[in-house]
Amino acid sequence: MKRGFTLFLLFVFLLTNLSLAAADFRDLNWGANPSEVKKSEDGKLIADASFALIFETTLSGFKAKRAYYFDEERLVTALYSIEEPINSQTYTNYNNLRESLFKKYGKPYLFFFENGDSSSEASRKVVFDNGEISEFVSWRTERTEITYSAENHDDLMIINIIYAELGNSN
Repeated sequence: MKRGFTLFLLFVFLLTNLSLAAADFRDLNWGANPSEVKKSEDGKLIADASFALIFETTLSGFKAKRAYYFDEERLVTALYSIEEPINSQTYTNYNNLRESLFKKYGKPYLFFFENGDSSSEASRKVVFDNGEISEFVSWRTERTEITYSAENHDDLMIINIIYAELGNSN
């Protein structure tokens, strides 16, 4: 009887911990199917294909597209794509988004910032005002590779954040 009760407690513990596992992207885990993604999504659906779903949304004050890519109806990659004309709010939105990623994921394993010093907000602002932001950053979690790139040129801010399942070559 004790053994059966112990096994039951172990089963409940494992089940609870599995259901509390951190999501890979938003409230989803890699392997989710298109129906699960649609159910969890609050953006406006603008493209629905067998291999991808694309939604309009906002991210840190930017208008963005949020895309989900599937391999055999299994979620393997998600991304945010931002392409907006530069205005008085653009730098603040860029800096807030950038800072939120660094706060969430910590020190990146890969970091590239061209045309200046990225160590302070004031230095980044000077580079931004000169239209020369070119930045590439990558982090890894246990199951996900996160890649962030940002650049501004020709009065346009372009930001991409890609979340990809580790070990998936798609």
